[in-house]
Amino acid sequence: MPFIVVVKIAEWFQYDESPFHEILARHGIQEGDYEVLQRVHPITLQFKELKDDVISDLKSTGLVMVQWVDDD
Repeated sequence: MPFIVVVKIAEWFQYDESPFHEILARHGIQEGDYEVLQRVHPITLQFKELKDDVISDLKSTGLVMVQWVDDD
């Protein structure tokens, strides 16, 4: 099921060393595993799937919103 992820602070997505990318890397998610829907603030990404632990880690930062998208 697809998920939309909104990164509230652009710098958090733009720098490879950011905590956002560190969280993704820790869970084995790399650039190309998601689609960038919007590159300007707010950065909006689409993931085909996200596991609960990834969602929890991203949400715990307070800088990311995660929304499940009903693809029906």
